[in-house]
Amino acid sequence: MPTTVLPASHSACTPPPAGLPTFSVANTALLYGLPTLLFLAAIGVLGAIDADRQLAGFIYQAGGDDWVLRNHWLTKQLVHEHGRQLVAVMALAVAGCWVCSFFVRPLAAGRRVFAYLALAPVLAAVLVNILKQLTQLDCPYHVDLFGGSNSYLALFQSRSSAHVDHACFPAGHASAGYAWVALYFALGQLPAAWRARWPLLRPRNGLLFGLGLGLLFGISQQLRGAHFISHDIWTLYLCWITSAAVAQAMFSRQPNCREAARQ
Repeated sequence: MPTTVLPASHSACTPPPAGLPTFSVANTALLYGLPTLLFLAAIGVLGAIDADRQLAGFIYQAGGDDWVLRNHWLTKQLVHEHGRQLVAVMALAVAGCWVCSFFVRPLAAGRRVFAYLALAPVLAAVLVNILKQLTQLDCPYHVDLFGGSNSYLALFQSRSSAHVDHACFPAGHASAGYAWVALYFALGQLPAAWRARWPLLRPRNGLLFGLGLGLLFGISQQLRGAHFISHDIWTLYLCWITSAAVAQAMFSRQPNCREAARQ
């Protein structure tokens, strides 16, 4: 009986290149442990220096005791509204590639990567939005120090019955950017031939893209008075942990050649 020989460049029959996540015990500790330590350190420092109130107060006072960029075209229309549309287009493009991988043979090698990228950013954004509804915390512009009506409370500080609930934590718009740190894991699993043809498709570049997009969205929202800085730190951490967990579930076992032959 003749055997099916797959090309050497087919990712399903070749191990991931050296230096990329293999989800060993050591790498798992690094992927979860180090980010957690950095997250706890950042939150501790921000809390110790009262960074939420100090930074929001600086932005508010710089605008003449007003959130002058709250409805500015740059932060509201361009970064917030069009940024959200950009992320939606990216998600649809990835989902489209996954669907096409069942019909276009050259795309079949990247099917698992497309599936991961269609799933991980959505799960991260959904998690953040669920927590927003559960925590019911304020945006800066809801606080009496910055033009609102609620008393300022530190993160997770108990609230009185008179306190009006809002859904501002974690940072929803920033999560639309930080969710794409998933590119770090996705680009590391691309077929070798694809990586050779497009050198920019490297895990580090994917990580920088996700961090950059999240920072752009997060800073813009802080300038609008829509989030405190701690909201963005929490959001980045949640997006990273979600992306790592989904990657571990989907990439820790590579399909063998027999499974790949059926694709």
